Amino acid sequence: MAWTAVETPNAKYILLFSHHWKTLEQSPTKFDALVLEDISENKETPGNVNLREEAQYKRLVAQAMGQSKPIWVVDAALSPASEKRANRIERFEEGSIALGSLGVALTAFSSIKKGKVSRRDFLKAGISVGLLSPLLIRLTELPFKLSEEKIRHNAIWGASSKIREIESGRGIIQVRNALAAEKCESFLAPLLWKQLGRKPVIAMAWGSAHYGVKDFLLHPEKRQRFLKETDLAKYLQGDYPASFRIHLDREGKIKRVEKFPETLKLLKRQKHIEKEKLSRREFFKALIPRRAV
Repeated sequence: MAWTAVETPNAKYILLFSHHWKTLEQSPTKFDALVLEDISENKETPGNVNLREEAQYKRLVAQAMGQSKPIWVVDAALSPASEKRANRIERFEEGSIALGSLGVALTAFSSIKKGKVSRRDFLKAGISVGLLSPLLIRLTELPFKLSEEKIRHNAIWGASSKIREIESGRGIIQVRNALAAEKCESFLAPLLWKQLGRKPVIAMAWGSAHYGVKDFLLHPEKRQRFLKETDLAKYLQGDYPASFRIHLDREGKIKRVEKFPETLKLLKRQKHIEKEKLSRREFFKALIPRRAV
């Protein structure tokens, strides 16, 4: 697990990152609310899900339950088209590993058979590794090798995140980062502040590719511009404006999911403005006073 802290005018955030198949350790500090990455399948069948048994979240969930802290989901599920793209990327990565390994193995076999490694063979090996091996995957693994606890190599994490964003496209990672950051800043943080009477501390658990959420939290203008310029319905399922509070029983099973439908206030305001937008003719008619009949 790797983590970093960031503070905005609305809240203090503890951002925790790990691979989805690895267990996140408990948060290094106490928090007022825990925010999990999308658990859309779990929201559909809450009675069958025990979050204390989920590999990535079980220790954080146990910590939240032990401190009686609320658990939220502000992320959104991918649209069918984005889900297909994500699956294609995963298959491509797996194929790259196989092809890269095969290319290097064949080159090495050829070199051994000849009894020497020529310049041509060396270049062939380099091209095989460069084009076929999962270089992008290796680069995205680098942060975990450099920082297993508190993140100190922020530039490397940022570069790694950008590589994953370029690889996956606009809608699989970036859109969800911006969406979650906006919901936390405009909905969840103010709600918690009102309840607590002070600035809240929010722990957010993410997969390792979502380091970009930090940048969106720190730069509201960039975040809001990105959301306004993006067709969210193209990338996400229809309930993306909603946030969810997850209620657990004593064992950690989901007993109830409380839905808050309109928590993406930025787009709500934008839609309202568009409804009241005047045409050019109506604008000039409003400016020129009508003569009395």
